[in-house]
Amino acid sequence: MTHSSDDELGSESSEEPYMERENLTVQQTDQLIQFQEISGVQDLEHCRAILERHGWNIESAVQDHLSSSDSPVSSRSPVVIPDGLPTPSLSMTLAPPRGAGFLGWTYYVIMLPFRLCTWTLQLMIHYLFFNFTRTNRRILESIQLFMSRPPQKQRASPDQDFLVATAELQCAVGGIADCRPPRPSGMGKDEEENANSSKSMESTQPIQEPALEDTWQREVEIDACFLNENASPIALPHFPLRIGGVTDPVGDVNSWIQAFESQYGMRHPRFFRGSYRQALDEAKRDLKFLLVYLHSEDHQHTRKFVVETLCNENVIEFLDNNVLLWGCSVKLGEGYNVSQIMRESTYPFLALVCLKDGQMTIVERLQGPNGPEELLTHLAAAMARNESLLATARAHREELNANRALRAAQDAAYMESLARDMERQRERQEQQEKLEREEQEKREKIQAEQRKKEMIQQQKVDLADQVPAEPSEDAPDSVTLNILLPCGRRLKRRFSVHDSLAGLYYFIFCHPDSPEEFEVATSYPKRIIPCAPVEVHTFEDVGLTASQALRVTDLNA
Repeated sequence: MTHSSDDELGSESSEEPYMERENLTVQQTDQLIQFQEISGVQDLEHCRAILERHGWNIESAVQDHLSSSDSPVSSRSPVVIPDGLPTPSLSMTLAPPRGAGFLGWTYYVIMLPFRLCTWTLQLMIHYLFFNFTRTNRRILESIQLFMSRPPQKQRASPDQDFLVATAELQCAVGGIADCRPPRPSGMGKDEEENANSSKSMESTQPIQEPALEDTWQREVEIDACFLNENASPIALPHFPLRIGGVTDPVGDVNSWIQAFESQYGMRHPRFFRGSYRQALDEAKRDLKFLLVYLHSEDHQHTRKFVVETLCNENVIEFLDNNVLLWGCSVKLGEGYNVSQIMRESTYPFLALVCLKDGQMTIVERLQGPNGPEELLTHLAAAMARNESLLATARAHREELNANRALRAAQDAAYMESLARDMERQRERQEQQEKLEREEQEKREKIQAEQRKKEMIQQQKVDLADQVPAEPSEDAPDSVTLNILLPCGRRLKRRFSVHDSLAGLYYFIFCHPDSPEEFEVATSYPKRIIPCAPVEVHTFEDVGLTASQALRVTDLNA
């Protein structure tokens, strides 16, 4: 098993022009642009390194680059796990020459008609096929890549080129999970293992959104050995088709776990039952190591690795206690898409992922077969090297939580103080409103009493005409009444016994010193005289036929 680790994140290149950052002569700049146009290498630093290695000789640099294009040795920076799974995209850009030299402009003008023809053909194909079916998008990508791919090794014959293109087109149409060809004739198992081992020794590289050619090379790995001119006859390998994308990532994972348990039993490390994205989120939230296992049923070392290593008691205990384990088969949609991110070269494949600088990053790769002791040694060492990352993240999160708790306590105290102030303000406002209401009621009461007094005074004036004329002293059937008011004043008046008692009421009511509401009664024996205007009685009816003393009682006193 080979392993590689990463400690630092790759940094993005500055967007300022390259010539402003590097001290290059005009001639060197023209040579750099020309080499980039011919080789198709987009990294200016890499182009410059190749030219410097060949003493700025373009012909030698191009020949060396093309001869080694099939087996590049890449220097890769740590893998930063993107939030979503990669999706190839088709884009065509018409870019001007990057240099200002005469040679660069001349080459650009000469190649412009050919580029326009190529791009026009690509746009026509895109217009005709892209909007019909989802599969046609993969066909368009394959055609574009085939037209724009830099020169490869010399094929044995034109028929072989046609077969390669046909195989690539079949892979693009199907969106296959594994397009690797079978081992060619003449290559033994040991040679294949050595080839896989050499691939596994490559260090990791940044994974952002994969370019179209990177995705293609991941899906189709047809080397010159596949079309060996010595092999007879030349036959296309069988490529299993997988139409459509991932529709149920959680279902893919659960179905693989069920198949894994049915084949290897229930005694195995605890797998996370969720999608890869959910596993990343949980590991990031809980600040744990995430161990990604990509399972290939067809690989020769898979069964031995699962039985002897992955299901080992010590390995199970270590994984269950220290990491969050996620696994899936590369033949399923979710596992295949994760394989695009991991870019593994052989199986069994394990990747250790943890939070680094705010992003989930692959910090260790374990590829190929190995025993439980070596696996545990590699994992323990990788976790020890990167434990400080999680410790820093935990400390930062604890600091954030402490600050958040402090702010929450301060906010709670502030809200409590604000509530007390608002309560006091409310009580003061209620008290003020109560006083104002009482004052208003008092004013209204006074005004009502004043209006009532004025109304009574007006009634006394109006009802004075209702008092009957006083008969003479010698008039027959007259009665003299001595009336005592509540204020102590005495009134004397004669009435005819045939007059209504209402006249007595009006006489007393119209006097300035009389109360507003009163009743009239005899002194002894006490008897109420019904003299209210609502009752129609005469003096004779109530027995007031002789002189008598009456007392007026104030009903409001």
